[in-house]
Amino acid sequence: MKYLYKKPKAITMWDFSWLERRWPGAGFEDWDYVVSELVKRGYDAVRIDAYPHLLSKDPEGVWTLKPEWNQQDWGAPALTKVSDIRGNLTKFMRICQKYDVAVGLSAWFREDINNVRMEIKTPQDLANAWLSVLDAIREAGLEDTVLYVDVANEYPAWCPFIYNDSEYRAAHIDGNNDEWIIRTDSISKRWAKETLDILRSAYPQYDYTFSQADY
Repeated sequence: MKYLYKKPKAITMWDFSWLERRWPGAGFEDWDYVVSELVKRGYDAVRIDAYPHLLSKDPEGVWTLKPEWNQQDWGAPALTKVSDIRGNLTKFMRICQKYDVAVGLSAWFREDINNVRMEIKTPQDLANAWLSVLDAIREAGLEDTVLYVDVANEYPAWCPFIYNDSEYRAAHIDGNNDEWIIRTDSISKRWAKETLDILRSAYPQYDYTFSQADY
């Protein structure tokens, strides 16, 4: 693979902002411009949300996403619509390919108004969601642009679907009211192993990880 470099890469994180902040003045309305500016600043890699749960559900659909925050420029500060995730992802990656910028794929499993992410019931479902992303990338001829696949950002904090209510409470750090602070446990470890086994079997050429949030 082109981007299996031995030397370090200068990577920035554009999370889900790359797709959700596209109104005039939001910063990501012109991908060609912002990627070219990224290169001018010395970067050669970018990490983004690939929205695997939404792409696999309806790759050309329109989704209304809830904001995560309203006080900063990380994502949209209010309800926002995104559409054609498959087409937009491959378009963005093709621009990155043009500028020789590698793309690290991740997932925050953003909550839409129908909470589609909760339809993920098993590790196989999670793997299938990512396989739909990797299939789209292969079909677009963009495999060499992938730097790595981070199956879940700050795992398992952004993955409520792996727990039922009692399991979620058990995985919580005792006495902490911050619902994002979740320890890894036997449930999350099992999901990670089974998901990675499926992905590595289908696409062994990629580097995979679950970025960690074990506080």
